[in-house]
Amino acid sequence: MQQVQVNRFDTITEDIKKIMYEVFCNEQGFTYETVFDCFTQQAFYVTLSFNQKTFATARFYMTGEDSCKIGKIAVLPEQRAGGYGRLLVGQLLNFAAEKGVCSVVVGAQQHAIGFYQKLGFKQQGEIFFEDDRKIYPMVISL
Repeated sequence: MQQVQVNRFDTITEDIKKIMYEVFCNEQGFTYETVFDCFTQQAFYVTLSFNQKTFATARFYMTGEDSCKIGKIAVLPEQRAGGYGRLLVGQLLNFAAEKGVCSVVVGAQQHAIGFYQKLGFKQQGEIFFEDDRKIYPMVISL
């Protein structure tokens, strides 16, 4: 894994928007409204960059006094398979723990369930849909 810089933001930036749009709208076919939802402005963001070029992002937002939801985990195609998704989730979990979070929820697409299980998440709750895709709620306790 190349040496990357981890950045934290308390608001969405243009780099974050570009990555989210590329991965979720262009590549995966989600609608703009699904990707840039009502939580976009209140979320905290983590990004990864190399040589001052941002290539990955993820977000979390509080859902209660000691709970949060993470999501919109996006790595540009040319940087995939480098362990960056795992690094992003780890950074989000650390960030959440610093905020006093005890329970973290993620909505996983079916192809990502195994990824989250390896990180300690367990399926919990009712399946829901975003743009006709099944989303599986998964939870981890900190």
